[in-house]
Amino acid sequence: MTIKELKIKGIALMSVAVLVGSLATVPVAADETPISVQQMTDQKSIIMVEGMPYTILSQNTVGFGNGKALKFEYSLKNEIPASIVHEGKTYAVTEIMANAFKVADFETISLPDSIEKIGPEAFSGATLKEINLPDSITSLGEGAFQNTQRLEKVSLPPNITEIPDKLFHNSQGLSSVVIPSGVTKIGKKAFESTTKLSEISIPDSVLEIEEDAFRQAENLVDVKFGKESKLKSIGDQAFMHVDAMKRFVIPGSVEHIGNKAFSGATHLATLVGLENSQVKYLGEEAFNNSLLRTMNLPNSLEKLGRRAFSGMDKLESITIPESNRYFSVENDVLYNKDKTQMIQYAREARHDSLTLPNSVKTMGTYSFAEAIRLSEINLNEGLEVIEPFAMRYMNEVTTLVLPSTVKSVGNLAISDMLMLESLTLSKSLETVNGYSFYNLESLESLIIPEGVKLIKNNAFTGAIKLNQVTIAGDSIEFESGAFGSVDAAKNIHFNVESEAIAQKLQAIGYQENQITVKQPVYYTITVQFVDENNEIIQDEIELTELELSKFEYILPEIEGYELLTKSDDLPLVYSENQILQVRYKKVLPVDPVDPVDPVDPVDPVDPVDPVDPVDPVDPVDPVDPVDPVGPVNPVEPVEPINPVNPIDPNITQEPSKPNEVKSNEDNRGNVLPSTGIATSYLGYSLLGLGTLASSYRKYRRKD
Repeated sequence: MTIKELKIKGIALMSVAVLVGSLATVPVAADETPISVQQMTDQKSIIMVEGMPYTILSQNTVGFGNGKALKFEYSLKNEIPASIVHEGKTYAVTEIMANAFKVADFETISLPDSIEKIGPEAFSGATLKEINLPDSITSLGEGAFQNTQRLEKVSLPPNITEIPDKLFHNSQGLSSVVIPSGVTKIGKKAFESTTKLSEISIPDSVLEIEEDAFRQAENLVDVKFGKESKLKSIGDQAFMHVDAMKRFVIPGSVEHIGNKAFSGATHLATLVGLENSQVKYLGEEAFNNSLLRTMNLPNSLEKLGRRAFSGMDKLESITIPESNRYFSVENDVLYNKDKTQMIQYAREARHDSLTLPNSVKTMGTYSFAEAIRLSEINLNEGLEVIEPFAMRYMNEVTTLVLPSTVKSVGNLAISDMLMLESLTLSKSLETVNGYSFYNLESLESLIIPEGVKLIKNNAFTGAIKLNQVTIAGDSIEFESGAFGSVDAAKNIHFNVESEAIAQKLQAIGYQENQITVKQPVYYTITVQFVDENNEIIQDEIELTELELSKFEYILPEIEGYELLTKSDDLPLVYSENQILQVRYKKVLPVDPVDPVDPVDPVDPVDPVDPVDPVDPVDPVDPVDPVDPVGPVNPVEPVEPINPVNPIDPNITQEPSKPNEVKSNEDNRGNVLPSTGIATSYLGYSLLGLGTLASSYRKYRRKD
């Protein structure tokens, strides 16, 4: 046999030509046992021609290379032959095998028209500057030209149908590429980090731009679509960190914009066509950190990813057609259709004050984050959940009152609000979690109502100016560090309602001189009952021995009047000897149903006239005629059902009286403390601040 030495990456290999029958030539390492083609039933055969490896693909075709990245020590010809002859047999060269020219050092190469396929990473990392790709090519492998730092211009062959994943990934010299019509997909990372690419035209045939396709193509300015574009999907991060892009046109056919699709496109200021598109899903953080000022959402929109508009510092307006089935907009706030979930506020909208609709139950993640123009926000009763980061960096708000219905405040939900001075928690917020109210560095006053059961470590860390904390009730618990470190909280003064709370605060390190146990303060107010003309309609009531901010009084019904005063009309704070007027509207009395004139009182039906007696048959010997049988006495008419008791037409029924209020009066007319609420009372209460029922509820009627 004949032995020929080659030097490949410094390893001595031997090409062994075994002259047995029709066995082919196979390169083997010097320390390996030669194998024959007959032993390679599951492998492709490798042959050497003019010192170059070829892989036998079929009886008549070969591919250049052996699938490995081999650096030959010979002067590489810049042209791949269309065919080779081995042992008298001709093979067409139809493929450039995987890794064939990986990290090869050459500038140009010419491929023959016989080439149909270029394998994965075939030219990856090569110093290639120029390459012709013949029309015969129908398939390009993943990463075929990735990391080719010097390759500048490429015209892709017209018969390919896909641009594979990573085709030009990190090809930082690429400035021009032509994508042929017929391509239906641009694969993952296909043009990622092509930092010199400034423009590209997407054929109408492309249906999908996959994730990361143009990510960090930082100088890409212009992405052009045809008028007949059939594009359906823009994948996750597809144009992420494309910093130079200022304008983008969404083709009308697009249905899906993926998560972070344009996130970090920091100069993107104009978005055309979104409102007329077929977009059903707009992904998470899709336009994060862009410069877009308006978001005109399409009628087709069905689902939004979380934080879809986060980081959009210039966003002034959000719109969506009223006919959209899933979302609605009011005052530049995006809600779900029934407005139970607040999704996103346009942070640069021209509003100083905003009130949420009464229907809202959930304030979404980042929904008001960085809304720095808002100086006042009124949260609605009925709001239950404030999700993480919802109000972070709302730096103009100075006062915040959480509605009594709020049950949950998420991580950092109300944090870094640098101008917030006063905060009132919700009585339904049983647990205050750590970092929910983080870094409120201007906070001076905190009110914790009865109902709050536990304040966890670091709940109010960073509130360096906090000096007044008012705590109601006596069942609350504190974790160490609830208000930050005790040393850092030496200026806090606690106003509590019981010794039990004082002891709990001392147990976690606060000093006795930092705590004041509140003593009950009693006072009197007078309730007057007036009509629309301020005329007294019932004796006024004097409420005495009321504990400051802790009383309840149920407004009574007054016969002939409808209560006009609502709970929202009542003051939250009352003063000593205050006169409170409760307004009623006179209603016309409902005339007692006329004792339904008993239709005089339902005259009994006249008895049916008896049938005239049949003349008796004349007896043969007429006996004195039998007196005709008297008619059967008609059934005596049933007495008409008395309309509400037998009606004497001359008696007028008194109207029924409403339930009387039962009073616990003593023999001097003073009303004793009540243990229940009469059923005739309406559901309106005069509530003091904190709405806590008092055990000192007394009142007396003033003569």
